Amino acid sequence: MTLVPQDNLDDPQPLPEGRLRGRVAVITGASSGIGRAIAFRFSREGAKIVCADLQPDCESIGSRLQDSGFRTDEYIRRQGGDATFAIVDVSNASLMCELIAKTVEKHGRLDIMVNNAGICPESLPDHFGKRIHECDENVFYNTMMVNCWGVFLGCKYAVRQFLNQEPRASGDRGWIINVGSTASFVASGPVAYNTSKGATLQCTRSVAVEMASERIHCNILCPGDATTPCYKPHIDSETAVAESIKSYPWGRFATLKELAGAAFFLASDDAGYVTGAALAADGGFTAQ
Repeated sequence: MTLVPQDNLDDPQPLPEGRLRGRVAVITGASSGIGRAIAFRFSREGAKIVCADLQPDCESIGSRLQDSGFRTDEYIRRQGGDATFAIVDVSNASLMCELIAKTVEKHGRLDIMVNNAGICPESLPDHFGKRIHECDENVFYNTMMVNCWGVFLGCKYAVRQFLNQEPRASGDRGWIINVGSTASFVASGPVAYNTSKGATLQCTRSVAVEMASERIHCNILCPGDATTPCYKPHIDSETAVAESIKSYPWGRFATLKELAGAAFFLASDDAGYVTGAALAADGGFTAQ
């Protein structure tokens, strides 16, 4: 069964515009899935990338088979881009603060913060299909610490840096992209995941309103299903996949390349008047 058209994430040809040239981007969860795709796209647009994750090798954290065998940062460098790797646990405040500090020490500034790192309880075999009265309290706590607290920390330390550096010629000080989910809008997953992604949406809106006068953009990308580590437990079941695809008016899952393109829009000058927005890249799922 074909879930999506083939992703062409490793296209070595640079885009002619280079519309992020001269900008520095930190991307958490960059070793696999959506984070890796965003890192590739931003690099092709000329950005300097700091790939932040628990492990540099996506194979060791359970990514798609076709992603295994090479590091995001190493691949970008082989293609002529500028990328480094930083080990970080996004739920650790001191490590997140250090991540931003080291980025600025190396590159002189920070322009784009992508808070992508996340976990999904559905990817845990012993939690799949569990309702609230069956939910393990540690699973709920850990999900909130990564998906919500980690986003808060990323926003906090990115904003602190944006305020301490000179704005760009446009007057913009920085761009924050938080990665949510269709679960930011609807209860389409387990309670821990829904709660964490709903909170991410409200965190995004709060930061956007608070920092608008400082010309700091903060938006949330809300993807539908794609072949990422979170969806991996379902892929072996054609029945489960077929049922899931039926819920998407577009008739298929997203490609990682499409999701990276949506993230690029939110980081580009085309989104100059966009802040506090929730961009649903979900094939019409939440429009139903």
